[in-house]
Amino acid sequence: MKLHAAASSDIGFCRDKNEDSFYVDSDLGLYIVCDGMGGHVAGEVAASKAVEFTSEFFARACEHRILPRDHETDFHGVWSGLMAEAIEHCCEEVLALSQANPEMDGMATTMTAVKIVDEHAFVGHLGDSRLYLKSGNVTKQLTTDHNLYSDMFAQDPQRINALTDVDVLKRFKHVLTRCVGRRQAAEAEVFDFPLTDQDLLLLCTDGLSNYLTDESALTEAVDGQSPEAIVNMLLEFANSEGGEDNITAIAILVEGDASDEHRTNPFAAPEINRNTEQGEPQAFQ
Repeated sequence: MKLHAAASSDIGFCRDKNEDSFYVDSDLGLYIVCDGMGGHVAGEVAASKAVEFTSEFFARACEHRILPRDHETDFHGVWSGLMAEAIEHCCEEVLALSQANPEMDGMATTMTAVKIVDEHAFVGHLGDSRLYLKSGNVTKQLTTDHNLYSDMFAQDPQRINALTDVDVLKRFKHVLTRCVGRRQAAEAEVFDFPLTDQDLLLLCTDGLSNYLTDESALTEAVDGQSPEAIVNMLLEFANSEGGEDNITAIAILVEGDASDEHRTNPFAAPEINRNTEQGEPQAFQ
C-alpha cells in the first residue's frame, strides 16, 4: 500500500493572519490539521505547537516502543490508546505553555489527526475540524463537530430545526465544546477503520468545511483527481465562496493493495471502531 498525500493552507479573504497549521509525513503515516481558535490570544501558536507536540510524540513512540502490527494481539486497542495518549499529551503541553506565558493565556486549537498503520486509519479528534472519507462513489464525514450546535441537535433536533435565526445558529456552531488547550484532559474522539485501494481521506479546517454542504457534490468534484489537484481546487472553491476564515486541507490517496479482506465491497462504508468513553462536554467561547 502506498500513500500519496498533498496539503495546502490559505489565509482566506477576511483574516489578517493564518491560525491554521498542518502536518504531513507519509513515511510515518501521520497527518494533522489544527485551527487556532479565533478570538483567542495566540491561536496560531496553539495550532503550530499542537502539531509539533503530537508529531514528536508519535515519532518517539514509533522509535522507542514495541508496537503491534496488524493481526497481532490487541492491534486496535494499542494504537487507539496511543492516539488518545498523544492527544492527552498535546493538551497538557499546550495548556502548560499557555499558563507559563501570560501573553498566551487562553490560547486553544482544534485537532484532527490520522495515523495510518498497516492499512488501518486511527483517528483522534477534538473540535470542529473534520475528516471525510471517499470510498468508491460515497463520501462521508467521519468526525463529529464538537460544538454547541451539534450537542443541542443531538439532544433536541426538532428544536434546532425549528430555529430560523441564522445568526443564532452560526453562533452555536462557533462555540466549541471540546478543544486542545483549555483544560488538561479533554476527552478526544478516537476511532479506527480499515482502508481499501483508492480510498481518499480529506482532513480540513472549518474554513473549508463550512462550504462543504453537499457530500455528493464533493464526491463528484474530487473523483479521479490527484491529491495536489484536490487541495488546490478546494482552497480555490472556499475562497470563491467568500474565504471567511483560514482554509487548510490535506488529501490522502490510498494506492495499491489494502485491506480488501476487511471490506470486499468498495462502495460499502468502512466498519468504524469507536472509543465510546467520552467526557461530559463543556462550552468554550
